[in-house]
Amino acid sequence: MKKLFTVCMLALGMVFMSMNAHADVLWENAEGQHFDWGSTLSIDASAFASVEAGMKIVLTFVEDQAADVVEYKSNGQKLPGSRSTSLFDWMSTDVYFLTPDAAAMLREYGLELCGGNLNLTKVELLEGKALKDADIEGAKTIWTGFFWVDSWSTLEIFKEAFKAEDMTSYAGIRFYSECPDTDNLIFLLAKWDDEAGVVAKSEPAADETAASNPLKRYAGYAELDLSQVNPLTVIENVNSDRLMIQMDKQGNAAFNFTDIVLVPELTPAIEPEPVEETYYIKNNWNGGSEWTWQEMTPSNNGDEWLYEGVFGGTGVNINTVEEDATALWFPAGEPYEGRAIDGTIEAGQTVKFVYNTADQTVTATVVSTGIEDIKLDKVAHKAIVDGHIVIVREDGVFNALGTRMK
Repeated sequence: MKKLFTVCMLALGMVFMSMNAHADVLWENAEGQHFDWGSTLSIDASAFASVEAGMKIVLTFVEDQAADVVEYKSNGQKLPGSRSTSLFDWMSTDVYFLTPDAAAMLREYGLELCGGNLNLTKVELLEGKALKDADIEGAKTIWTGFFWVDSWSTLEIFKEAFKAEDMTSYAGIRFYSECPDTDNLIFLLAKWDDEAGVVAKSEPAADETAASNPLKRYAGYAELDLSQVNPLTVIENVNSDRLMIQMDKQGNAAFNFTDIVLVPELTPAIEPEPVEETYYIKNNWNGGSEWTWQEMTPSNNGDEWLYEGVFGGTGVNINTVEEDATALWFPAGEPYEGRAIDGTIEAGQTVKFVYNTADQTVTATVVSTGIEDIKLDKVAHKAIVDGHIVIVREDGVFNALGTRMK
């Protein structure tokens, strides 16, 4: 028959319990007492009347006789936020930090401790740590503590931490650590070696699947989108009793994993910084032998870039860098790959070029023919020769740049 050890001050002097809810020691037996799966150490709810989330229960074991495993229960159920722990003889204590749900159950039902080969000398309720949810309006902590992460360390949280109503009323779950980097890995699993038991796996930020991954990493935490995956559903589908959080430091220093928090809103997506582009235009300006890049000026509407110069002929290149290989070519004539300068221009004319970045077109408007700039010291007149404007003087024929043609 299962033995029930109820803690009270009258228990033959072997056990001690303070009736003050704020006392540290809840139970003590200096010689140690053995419990197993057939017996339970039970501490009355009155000892937890003023317990608060973030406080911790500390178990002290008989020296060199810790236990095989210990379970923290209340009203016959595993306490929310408790984890599966393998204990070793060299361990002197075990610590369990309380979540809001765990504190509420302890206030109503008290604590039950059982396990395999559990040899206890003391149970204490002590001050613990501040919770992350205090800084996030509407958030709720479902696990808290300190779990050391080195190379592929696994924290196993019992499924009682994940309430069905919470999985549908919160937007996400954040997994906090003291590692500020975002390149450490975190895998969420409900069952080993079973693809159906995979809740989510983080990917390197540069991975092409990172944007659609329900588990995203930020500085100090990873965040699971509950609209994409419900960990409790995965746990139940594979008949598991826990969520396993497997982590690897990935070249960083070892760190503490500290909190699992339900949040009402997901972290806003980080929009990339707008790229301040500058456009350049290339031509053999002024009819020169060298083709040179010139920086264009943005217009007021944001989609157009402007440049004014003496057109050297043939066409223009457009690019965001002064580079030929990736430039777009706009000929002043027959289109090339569907592109051409929109406007009739000729070499020697001062032209205003407008490049539209939205539809990748170049429009050209003649500002000056260049003829007015030629100093005429002889009688001259304009003429059209082979479709080009020329200046005919008594001493020869000149193009718009003033170069003698014949």
